[in-house]
Amino acid sequence: MKTNANDPSTPLSEHILSNAVHGQYGSENVNINPLGLTKREHFAAMAMQGLLANASAIDYDIDGLSEMSVQAADALITALNK
Repeated sequence: MKTNANDPSTPLSEHILSNAVHGQYGSENVNINPLGLTKREHFAAMAMQGLLANASAIDYDIDGLSEMSVQAADALITALNK
């Protein structure tokens, strides 16, 4: 099975989505994005979290860190699709 980088990382079931949209889980003004983060965004965020947790071990600027995180996410997606 291939991993699509643009698929949601944690998709909601149709039942939960339907109930949330119709106010079953709180107020009628539920603001819900059924897609949430994409897998690529989620993987990049996890990579960035790991890099920031050990920031003293790498020499980076914030733009470089961001790019490195996205590259790590893309590399993971490529590896998963092999």
